[in-house]
Amino acid sequence: MPFIILIILAIIGLFVILPTIGSLLNLAIILAVWAFIGWAAGKLLRGRGYGTLGNIGLGLAGGLIGGMVFGLVAPGLSAGLLGGLLSGVVGAVLVIYIMRLLGNPNFGS
Repeated sequence: MPFIILIILAIIGLFVILPTIGSLLNLAIILAVWAFIGWAAGKLLRGRGYGTLGNIGLGLAGGLIGGMVFGLVAPGLSAGLLGGLLSGVVGAVLVIYIMRLLGNPNFGS
């Protein structure tokens, strides 16, 4: 009888743990993509990245700005993984230039 209870608890535990692991994996993938976008923009503009947190923040901002710009100008280009990466890198470069224009000439250099 205790063996059956243990099996039932293990099955219930799997239903609780597996969705959490899936969510954490999705978050890790999203952070890795944002970090890659920020790193790529850093390589384009200054030859190196901005550090892990800087790359992630720049990738997030770049993804949002690039998604909006590509959505207005060329909606078909931002589709899929490669399109999302391309729009994110372009958006991150735009974020750097906008910050430089708004009065921080050293931003991104």
